[in-house]
Amino acid sequence: GFEKLVIKNHTLLAYFPTNAQSKYYQSDIFKKILEYLQKFPFEASLKQKNGNEGLLLYLRKDKVNSIEAVLEFFKSIKELTKNRD
Repeated sequence: GFEKLVIKNHTLLAYFPTNAQSKYYQSDIFKKILEYLQKFPFEASLKQKNGNEGLLLYLRKDKVNSIEAVLEFFKSIKELTKNRD
């Protein structure tokens, strides 16, 4: 899953594994996240930035006001793609 979740200034930053060779990037969970972002590009986006450990990949979602909103967001990804399993 995510290595770190940050909510700051009503923005969720969800950091993916720093190891680019991680098996996570081949997982169904990661594929579901990508599928969701392709279907709903205005809901959230993938970003990259340079960090101490190299290039960091993270998901950014604006207008997040609570932990409950974060949970609902992740549930919506799961619900959208659960019929594919």
